[in-house]
Amino acid sequence: MAGNMDTCIQLRLHTLTKRQYLLVFFGFFAAFTLTVIIGAASPKVLASFTQYLGVEWSDTPSNITNSVDYAGKSPPGWTSFSQELWLKCTIETEETSADYEQLRFKLRVTSIQGQDGDAEPWKTLYQGIEILQHARDLKCKKTCKPFTVLHLGQVSHKRYDVQFSLEQISDRELISNMTFEWEYYSPEFTQLQVWSQFIFIILTFITAFQYMRALRAFSVKDWCLEQRWITFLLIMLVLFNNPLYPLHFLVAQAWGERFFEALFKTTFICSLLLFWLCTLHSVQEAPRKYLTFYLPKFFIVGLVWLAALTIMSWEEYNSLSDPAYQMHLDTGSFKAWKIVFYVAVGTYLFYLAYVSLRAYGAQSPIDIRLKFFASVLFIVVLVSCTVLIVRFGVETLEPSFVSSSSPRYRNAAEFLTLTSIFNYYIYTMAFVYSPSPNAVRDSELKSDSSFTRLYDADNDEEVMFTDPALDASDEYSVWK
Repeated sequence: MAGNMDTCIQLRLHTLTKRQYLLVFFGFFAAFTLTVIIGAASPKVLASFTQYLGVEWSDTPSNITNSVDYAGKSPPGWTSFSQELWLKCTIETEETSADYEQLRFKLRVTSIQGQDGDAEPWKTLYQGIEILQHARDLKCKKTCKPFTVLHLGQVSHKRYDVQFSLEQISDRELISNMTFEWEYYSPEFTQLQVWSQFIFIILTFITAFQYMRALRAFSVKDWCLEQRWITFLLIMLVLFNNPLYPLHFLVAQAWGERFFEALFKTTFICSLLLFWLCTLHSVQEAPRKYLTFYLPKFFIVGLVWLAALTIMSWEEYNSLSDPAYQMHLDTGSFKAWKIVFYVAVGTYLFYLAYVSLRAYGAQSPIDIRLKFFASVLFIVVLVSCTVLIVRFGVETLEPSFVSSSSPRYRNAAEFLTLTSIFNYYIYTMAFVYSPSPNAVRDSELKSDSSFTRLYDADNDEEVMFTDPALDASDEYSVWK
């Protein structure tokens, strides 16, 4: 039994020959590959500065034993283009016969100060900070796993002075040396981010203008489901490219920009999830009623959106208010949201698999519209999942993998890959789902009263489009 899909405006996809069909994929891959190559040839994401500390033991005050204090100044010359700042510590241990040693301690940040110039006074930014989870438990073999002492979500001073202490160390004789590393985004990578996002925003506006210009000749009620969704996704794509990003460099403590960035990206991804689910389900569901068709999907994806946004906002808020905060040590605060997120994602995947099997099981042969949709969807999901797994590994399964306790990207190729794949995906879909040139011409003829009778007569015979290789005589086919 053939599936039910919209009878709508003739899409450009309907008139593509096999060669043109392949050219669309070639253009998609060529643009994507070029962008990844640019990312691979771009400057490093991170720059760093290393400091070494000779351990000095302190046994005062009397209620705190086995503590080591650190007071150090960062190198000068940072700007707002450094974006974020991490201070990481690596503990070197004495040789032991054991495979590894456990080292436990509590971290206390006592003061953070900033300075705008050598002649300027130091400004106290934070004082008397104690992180939510004090305990640190490290496994050591010659060296311990590096841990983040603090993270500043915005660099608003040229130099920083940090004072903190490691208290109640389980075995102070185990520590032989400590290395501190200041990490920050290189200004060159920041410039790459700014320019790439600006270029994608311009390309999105151009694509949206051309797409809406082609559709303006038709009534909205004649648009098919995919055309309506692409219109909405083009708007979401502008937000995904974050037009508010420059505020990060212009406004001190721009917590609002961070929240909106999380909101925009989460909303765009969830909009894509809805688009995929609705399109695949529309093959079988006709007519589409709000309560039975849209409401369950909005509920499931809405839970994903709400849980993801809550977790990301919680992390950003705590990171800006407490530089020593670390999300992976505070998972208990959002345990309920973690459960909601996993349940909603699992339900979505099950629902998507169900409607996909029904959609493709009902198509014999599979229509070109569904073939193209599935092909591009597979590419986007494959690339996105590959980048996430390569970047985070098994941590991808943890809600804290978005934590800012570590940089979001290890190289510029990762950033451009994740950014460009979604942009090129929407551009490609907008191209193939726009009306064909013949459909636009037919619409203009139909709107002319002198051609109305001729138009109606020509449409008495409808042709089913099932093969992209049909010749030009089939250009007036209608999808059902």
